[in-house]
Amino acid sequence: MENSILKKTVNSDGRYFCDDLDITVEEWKKVLHDTTINENYKLWLARFYQESEHKASCKSIGEKYKCNPQSPNATITSFGKAARKILNRFEVKDTDNKPTYWVIPMKSGYCVDGYFEWTMRDELVQAMEELNMTNPHDFEGNKNKLKTWQEIYDEGNWINTQWDDRYLETINLIRENVENIHWTNDCIYRLLKSSNNGLSSLNWGLSNEHFEKINKNWNFYEESFNKIWTERNISQDLLESILTKTQELTGKNYSLVINRAICGLLPGIITSAPSTEFFYERLNLIKDIFPEIPEITGNWLLDNLNFVSYCKEQVDFQEEYHASGFIFDLYDYCIKLSSTGDPTMAQDNTLLDKYTNMLKNTHNLILTGAPGTGKTYLARQIAEKMGCQTDEIGFVQFHPSYDYTDFVEGLRPVQDESGSGQIGFERKDGVFKEFCARALKSSFCDTHEIVDNFEECWKKLVDDLNENDFIEISLISGKGDFRIELNEYGTGLANRTYENDDYIKGNWIPRKSKFFFLNSA
Repeated sequence: MENSILKKTVNSDGRYFCDDLDITVEEWKKVLHDTTINENYKLWLARFYQESEHKASCKSIGEKYKCNPQSPNATITSFGKAARKILNRFEVKDTDNKPTYWVIPMKSGYCVDGYFEWTMRDELVQAMEELNMTNPHDFEGNKNKLKTWQEIYDEGNWINTQWDDRYLETINLIRENVENIHWTNDCIYRLLKSSNNGLSSLNWGLSNEHFEKINKNWNFYEESFNKIWTERNISQDLLESILTKTQELTGKNYSLVINRAICGLLPGIITSAPSTEFFYERLNLIKDIFPEIPEITGNWLLDNLNFVSYCKEQVDFQEEYHASGFIFDLYDYCIKLSSTGDPTMAQDNTLLDKYTNMLKNTHNLILTGAPGTGKTYLARQIAEKMGCQTDEIGFVQFHPSYDYTDFVEGLRPVQDESGSGQIGFERKDGVFKEFCARALKSSFCDTHEIVDNFEECWKKLVDDLNENDFIEISLISGKGDFRIELNEYGTGLANRTYENDDYIKGNWIPRKSKFFFLNSA
């Protein structure tokens, strides 16, 4: 954009505008006729046009058309970007010197009750009138080209993944336990603690201590879970009683863990999306594209039951449990539709390849955008393209009260088990350290047998060093490695220095080597 002119927005007395863009009616016609302006752009422009004085906020127009306010927000932003690119003679930056796009099709925005109310530019309005592009119904016909849910299911990916295989293994194990009237430790662990059960990948689950407490009180859970599986249903009261019991035993809200268990107990009845945030992110976008789905109440259990029941009315599933994972194929379809405006959605991997290569080169990547615009989906795609399995991907959401102790590690209050009522403190890993531990365990599992006992681990390490003399460990920075060996007595580790770094056993330089001893106490 060598010939582009920099334009600045003005924010004065709650009014946000950029008056000197000087886009003519003919230029707006050129933009609206461009092949990059899809039907979805025209639909939302026509909806804004129909508002009184061509003025609305994303909140008000979203409520009017029963969709997430982020839908018009993201669409008008994308239209502004496309218009700037087509005209290719200016760029607009806000008062913080960051690129901004709403002020391109909108002449001004006023902050009303915390929301910006935007007014369309007069020249754009005139261009739409002359081109007869003012009726939203002319562009809603695009919905008739949407794929049917049966087509989306038939072409879907979820049932062809390892994730589906693990999900099926879990529900078959639950069925076997219920029918045999005996819950094995393996099944209980898989349902409540494992991060690899096909129901969801928990970034944080039950601690070992809390898992044991639930195991000791299993009679309550066994009775509840058997009832849910047998009746193929669950009431809100029963779910609340399980959550309350779990909090009484552990002192912690484990709603995600319990929701995940319920997902495993009701295949084909509710979705396999136990996280409320994860579930509603998908459900809200699906409703934007398919507004005929049941109304969203905000109750995780009720919305799950209603949604899956509706799915089963629309789709002839090969297996009933497929209805639980269908939300993921629907969401993938809606994400691609939102970003391309094309219901046929031929997949273009150019952008995915670009971001994947960028991450490989820089080791850092920031995806920005409004909620519901596909950041999470794209991040997951990038990870999968780089070889990650679904259960090797983790997410964390930061909020104002989130601190080091939540993310890395910190002291957490624990109650004295003696029953004295005294409170002590115990160091607990945060979500980042837990994820790192999972990553290390996953990579180690490929070639080693896992030993969850220090004495056994130490013995295995000593045996390996006796056999191989030394082990080289890569530095976290990736800029080298260091070598560990056994000391002369086999009671500790050594990091020895050799002349010219040439390893000759026993020929190391004294006083330039470090020793680490096993504390036998």
